[in-house]
Order: sequence, then structure tokens, then C-alpha cells
Amino acid sequence: MKKIVTIIGDSLSMARPNEGIKLQDLYSYKLQCLLPDEYYVRNNARRANDVRIQMLPGNLTDDLLSSGSEVIVIQLGIVDCAPRLFSRRQLAVLKTLTGFNSVIAFPFKLYQKLLTKNRRFVTTIFKKTYVPHHLFKQHYSRLVEKLTAMPDTKQIVLINIADTSETNKAKSYHFEEHIQNYNATIAKICAAHKKCELIDLFQLSHEHDMILPDGIHLTITAHNLLSRLLHERIAGNEK
Repeated sequence: MKKIVTIIGDSLSMARPNEGIKLQDLYSYKLQCLLPDEYYVRNNARRANDVRIQMLPGNLTDDLLSSGSEVIVIQLGIVDCAPRLFSRRQLAVLKTLTGFNSVIAFPFKLYQKLLTKNRRFVTTIFKKTYVPHHLFKQHYSRLVEKLTAMPDTKQIVLINIADTSETNKAKSYHFEEHIQNYNATIAKICAAHKKCELIDLFQLSHEHDMILPDGIHLTITAHNLLSRLLHERIAGNEK
């Protein structure tokens, strides 16, 4: 029977063809190539995924609790912590209103353009994230607790949040502060569970060419490095 490695992530763990990141470039694909044939790597990342979405009962059951995974890799956090002009709920309401009424759509687009132009000021006054820090801590902790309680799970590798670009820091206030605060939470949760270990992507992003020009997504260099680091940890756990 295959030993299953499940990757839980967001778009950082997914292909980006427009930026030249193909399926074969992903760390999940490269990890599969590095591991012995007895392993099967499941990349269950989804775009715009955050811990609240991941903890929805359907997602948790389909992605994790029914998988029988021996190794689980979690790379979540940037979607949660990035400064936003609108919350998810506000975006949903506005999308519904503008979809039904074209009269509303035009002034909303002007309003959105105005906020975007003054993004740093807006993010300074209105500190919006998709998942506030206290809820991130709550959901991330529950996720790890559920995974460590699974009898098949022997190892959980947490990948923290890479630093963002100077351009993104200039556009959105609190960006680096958010990343550091959420990473501190990930580190504390990791330290509290024997099955967990951490890959410090934040530190690595200062030492290597890790981030695409958008300041968020991973380069081929980053995928190569993550695949090697994951392979080392999984192989080391076998000894």
C-alpha cells in the first residue's frame, strides 16, 4: 500500500502558467520524483484558500480525514494575513449587488479604483484581513490538533509565510507585521506538537530568489528548494 503525502495549501502550491510555473515545476511534483515509489503525493491545494475555508466540514473531510495520510504538509497563511480593502463578506455582497444591478456597478468600480489608488492610507485606517489573527490562531490550531489525532499521521510539516516584496509593503500598511505575527503563531503551534516540524520559508525568502514579481507566489527556485527540504524531512523521519 502507498504511503500518502498530502499537501494542504493555497495558490503558492499550484501552477501559474502565465508566470512560467508549470505542473512539473511544483514542489509537489518534484517531491514525488525524489521520494521512493512507495510514496504517493496528493496536492490538495486550492486557490485563495485560508484556514477558515480549509476547516469547513466538507473540505476537512474530503482533503484530510478520509485520506489516511502518513505525512501532511501545510502551507497556509498568506491569504489569511494579507491586508485587504474589503473583507470576503463585503466582496460577496458587492458582487451580488453589482451582478443584479448595472447602475450600482459603475459607481462601485469608481469607488474601488479610488480605494486602490489610496491603498496604503486605507489599509492604515481599516485593518482588514480575510482571517483576523485571533481567528487564524484558533483555526490553525484546531486543524493541526485534528491532524495529529489521526492514527495514520506520523509527520506534519508546517511551511510558514514567506516575506513579501518591498513594493507590496509600500502599497499596504502592516503587511510585514502581519506576516511576522501570523508566523509567530505557526511557530508556537508547531512547537506544541511532537509530530510537527517547521520549514522557515520567511527566512529562506531572504536568502534565495524565492518570490515572483508579484511579491507573493513562488519561483521555480523556491519549488526546487522546498521539494528538497521536504524530501530530507520525510526521509529523515524514516530512519
